[in-house]
Amino acid sequence: MNKTCEYFLIENPHTSTVIPLSIFITILSTIVNLVGFYVILFKSTKETKLYLFTLFGNQLSLWIAQGFWAIFMNTMPLFPFPAFYSTNVFNFSTHATIHIWVLLLGVFAVFLGCQLIVRHKMIVRASSFFNFDNWVYICALILGWCLLNGSLLTVWTLFNNPYAEKFLEIQKSFPGCQKVFDLPGVLVITDANLLYVWLGLMALIGIAVDGAYAVSSFLMLFELFKQTSKMSKNAFAHMKKVVVDTIVQILIKSLFISTWAFWIVISYFVDKNVDTRAASTIINSLFVAAPIPGTISMMVQNASYRKFITETILRRKRSEVNPYQSTLPGRL
Repeated sequence: MNKTCEYFLIENPHTSTVIPLSIFITILSTIVNLVGFYVILFKSTKETKLYLFTLFGNQLSLWIAQGFWAIFMNTMPLFPFPAFYSTNVFNFSTHATIHIWVLLLGVFAVFLGCQLIVRHKMIVRASSFFNFDNWVYICALILGWCLLNGSLLTVWTLFNNPYAEKFLEIQKSFPGCQKVFDLPGVLVITDANLLYVWLGLMALIGIAVDGAYAVSSFLMLFELFKQTSKMSKNAFAHMKKVVVDTIVQILIKSLFISTWAFWIVISYFVDKNVDTRAASTIINSLFVAAPIPGTISMMVQNASYRKFITETILRRKRSEVNPYQSTLPGRL
């Protein structure tokens, strides 16, 4: 008689609703981002070409990365059981596809860093201590990219033990749970210490990225307010809006991108009998939708983009009539 696995998610894996939901979100994301690409390329009036390049690059790379996730991955944790599996159309291996996705996400991270650097260089005073040479920024980007990709991919590669070794370990440590190998694209992790290292790396990288973003945002605002007396009121208000808009856009993207990593860490400590399928599906949907809110916020904040959306797409023309002007009858 086969013994029942004690882990709820092994006995009751996610339903197939994850795939159509992810595809729908990706189609919606594609529509929104195509509009975003168009306004960046053809409706930008005040931005430099370098900033537009970094903005377009991070929009495009995030859209590609999350589209790849939705179509080829949808990787779900089975935690606290030490395994992942992928609910995608092609049943691709979790271990293989995540290498490609991490590299795509690394490209997005580089463009995002470049966007912050361009804004920082625009705001910082020439005499400021924080006006670093270009080589400092380049080295920081290269180092950050290598640490992000190198650490995560190195540990992830070590997860891929031979099938026979994994099967014996599951049979020994998790009796009755061998059916986990029937799940599509499953990746079973037999080394608990290695799993702890990977979870710790995700938490540390998240903290480091958020810390770098917070410091960068503070420095831009600090440098801007240091120049209050040298700017006209209108110029200062414009520069402040530009900086705040950039900070808000990046913050929104970062929040949605971090949802999956946050859930991975949290779900490892959830009781094995708890049904987390709904939570995982919601988190995965938010994760796939990451390009949408950032693009919408960009278009809403920029006056030129907003005008194009309202007048060309929504077909709403601004009224030329003064609402406070009344029409009086002519005198006799």
